[in-house]
Amino acid sequence: MNRTWRILVGYLIYIVFGTIVFMLPVSQVSGEGLPFIDALFVAVSGISTTGLSPIPLVDMTFLGQFVLMTLIFLGGIGYMTFSAFISLSIRGSISTDQHQVLRQSFALPKDINLRQFVANIGIYALIVQIIGAILLFFIFQDDPRANPIWSAVFHSVSTFATAGFSLYPDNFESYVNHGALNLVINLIAILGALGFIVATDVMSVLRGQRKSITLTTRVILWIMFGFLATSTLLMMFFGGISQGEGLYQDFLISSFQNINAMTTAGYNTVPIADISGSFIFMLIILMVVGGAPSGTAGGMKITTISAVFAAVRAFIFGDTQIKLLQRAIPMERVRIAIATAMVYLTMLAGGYLLLLIVEPNLGFQELLFEATSALGTVGLSMNLTAELDYVGKLVIILMMYMGRVGVLTIMTTVLVQHRKKVQAQYEDVAI
Repeated sequence: MNRTWRILVGYLIYIVFGTIVFMLPVSQVSGEGLPFIDALFVAVSGISTTGLSPIPLVDMTFLGQFVLMTLIFLGGIGYMTFSAFISLSIRGSISTDQHQVLRQSFALPKDINLRQFVANIGIYALIVQIIGAILLFFIFQDDPRANPIWSAVFHSVSTFATAGFSLYPDNFESYVNHGALNLVINLIAILGALGFIVATDVMSVLRGQRKSITLTTRVILWIMFGFLATSTLLMMFFGGISQGEGLYQDFLISSFQNINAMTTAGYNTVPIADISGSFIFMLIILMVVGGAPSGTAGGMKITTISAVFAAVRAFIFGDTQIKLLQRAIPMERVRIAIATAMVYLTMLAGGYLLLLIVEPNLGFQELLFEATSALGTVGLSMNLTAELDYVGKLVIILMMYMGRVGVLTIMTTVLVQHRKKVQAQYEDVAI
């Protein structure tokens, strides 16, 4: 089977399993099970680590919530990475077939040692999620709405996978002024969204295996934190989010919503439907940009945006070379980035147009936000998900699935030979 199709089918198998479980009476508190469309919606949202849901999770039994958390975990880590890590743990090796699929699905630079990379994924993810669960337990221990141990574990997994599912009906709105909750959720989301390439690169430097971080890591860090710092300041002073309680609360709200949009974690501490149009616009931009390649976040990816920006800048200033941080980017990488950006934006425009056609009674801005959130696997919503009809939910389901498997994975069906040629020539820039 073609490696691209194996990635697509792998996710479909998990979706079928989740849909069947969510339709069972034992998965719902009501004892009736979910209708097919809602069960499919939740399953796709879970495996795609999106977080959009037509029902509150409090309506699920422990079994339903556990299965959802499992889908989130598998979707965040990646099904081939998970199986490869298990294989590596048991046999101490990775098969040739797994090797090829992992390089393709994670867009890995050629110089990264895949065996070490897969081992680091499991160790890194486990450490972050365990520490995150411990910290969240102390935050949730006095919250009577859910078992604090289960809530801590569930939210740690959901946050690291940048899924944004919450066991609380108001998401984290009741924690809007809770500095510790804001800090812990933001850190876990960033560690998930920064990507496994960054984690592996940093660990290699700390171990003395590299003298400095790669160009890819520098680009990711500069772009992500540059976007977050700029958008946070703009939202604090021009986003209309002030609740009259001072700059500290304004900073908590702005930074939390920006980080949760760009990392595609998808939590909220204020009602998204109540914020200003300028705030909504900035969140849409961040959701489109998304996180880093090889991480748990969705979106177009930071490296794609940076390569397109570098190409535009070179054209405006008449430069003969396209550069980022004083390093030349191979033209083939730029072409792939531009193609990826165009495919992503075309998919977003197409999905949005379909929603406008099938949901004519819903708001123009609300539908754009929902479409962007679905394709970027973010999970933020302007209280629109439950109002979608059958066809509208199908459109969102398709967009979430396409957002998870990745635009570049879809394009590989056509570009696989082109990608092999590029990877044979250039080793240090992952687009």
